[in-house]
Amino acid sequence: MRVTLTVVYRSTQELITSFELGEFDTVRQAEKLRDKLTRYNPDKLFIAKYEQILNPNYKIIE
Repeated sequence: MRVTLTVVYRSTQELITSFELGEFDTVRQAEKLRDKLTRYNPDKLFIAKYEQILNPNYKIIE
């Protein structure tokens, strides 16, 4: 599962940044990290986007 985090200010919803965390086996693993970031940055929201990787070796034939 590929995880991307978007970070915004809690008060204004202004975008700060967006970055890819990488690939995790479960949602729980990524949520633990997101939870820690939220605890130490209470003025920011960390919005997670999860993308299931069905076959990482899949390529479109041209």
